Amino acid sequence: MKNLFAITLISFLVGISFTGSAFAHEGGHPAPSPSAPGTSDSICSPEDPDVCAHVHFLSPVNTSQEASLIFHVENEPGLEVKDLKLDVWMDMGNGHGHSSAPVDFVVDSFNHYKVTNIWFVMPGQWFVRSSFTLGGNSFQINIPVLVQE
Repeated sequence: MKNLFAITLISFLVGISFTGSAFAHEGGHPAPSPSAPGTSDSICSPEDPDVCAHVHFLSPVNTSQEASLIFHVENEPGLEVKDLKLDVWMDMGNGHGHSSAPVDFVVDSFNHYKVTNIWFVMPGQWFVRSSFTLGGNSFQINIPVLVQE
């Protein structure tokens, strides 16, 4: 009975982490290691499951150094991303949260953006938050990132 409760609780908590503005795309990449670069799972828009994004870290993910990454948007018709806005955010609950300094980004290649000046100021669950338009439609996708010291 205890095992059933534990499995149910874990399933519930995992399910909650993917509610909101986006959901995990099946067949994604392994989660980035806190100590080495890696690629996140693809997160897809609930409004259009053919619009997904992921990040590939170019540097370790921790609180002691600047992080950099490639932000990539994938979409079935192959439309170009417009009006991209990016930031990193840690939700602290009770309406409070932490941000980083404004991130800098430049086009790396089609729908790929190199993002720098990312400072995760404390360990825990952060999000790379994005908003953009594709073909006149607006999307918001938040990609979870676990940061350790």
